[in-house]
Amino acid sequence: QKILQKIRKLIEKLGASWEDLVYTKFYLSSFEKHHLFNKTVASSLGDIRPVGTILGVPFSKESGEKCIIESEAIIGAKEKREDHGISPDGLFSSCVAVENLIFLSMQTPTKMTGDENGPQDWARQNDECVKAIGETLKMVDSDLSEIILRRIFTLNEAVMNREYGTGPSWFKDSFPVALGCRVKELEYPDFSVSVEAFAIRNANKTIDWRRVPTAPVKEQER
Repeated sequence: QKILQKIRKLIEKLGASWEDLVYTKFYLSSFEKHHLFNKTVASSLGDIRPVGTILGVPFSKESGEKCIIESEAIIGAKEKREDHGISPDGLFSSCVAVENLIFLSMQTPTKMTGDENGPQDWARQNDECVKAIGETLKMVDSDLSEIILRRIFTLNEAVMNREYGTGPSWFKDSFPVALGCRVKELEYPDFSVSVEAFAIRNANKTIDWRRVPTAPVKEQER
């Protein structure tokens, strides 16, 4: 709560309002008191619903830190923002559009049911996340071809059962930059991967996509 209050003061100091907040990311040392976290965040956000990502990451014992918060605000967003949908935890919007900018909450494969092997199937979970992103983008008349950035968060112990660059061609019409990293915990413990993305309207028509060739990974480097 203290961190969110500090962020609010900084936003207002820069000439924006709390209602201009569009994006938040929380790095937590543990999900043990998740219910208290939800209550605190809901109280601090009030009526606004930015998009959100929640990750469990290791903190050094020496630092004494329990939480780090990253956020973004756009001056004037209060008058222009379009908030759509609601995240499963009820804290965030599924997406927030401000003119051509489209922010999306982290997507989890929560719709997967009826498959007891689902929690171990990284590839299928990743695909479900991308599908969910595509469905969310429809709320603002957008699609996956307008994604310019995606971040894939995978549990430390999870096995990626598909080679990089293989599988469905979700982004065959564009080449968004991508970051993959390992995390200690995810908000939903039954799954091993979550995906975050950012889009710009008409990016598929106006951005000069330059695909960077990737060198083959040697077996000993895998």
